Amino acid sequence: MIRKSVCTRLWCQKCGCDVDFVDLLRADVFPGIALPTFRACAEANNWHYFEGPDGKPLVCLGSLLKF
Repeated sequence: MIRKSVCTRLWCQKCGCDVDFVDLLRADVFPGIALPTFRACAEANNWHYFEGPDGKPLVCLGSLLKF
């Protein structure tokens, strides 16, 4: 389960609309995973991924749910 507290509503350039982005590291979906490994996983699965202004890795929830 992904709680709303780990979601941020932002513009997704790939979707072309506002969507919920999830900080998967904070959501404990991938506990203890290193950032380079997370990036590789996001790219391999075609998740809409970027780093937020504070450097947190964020993934578009819509692209994540297609996985």
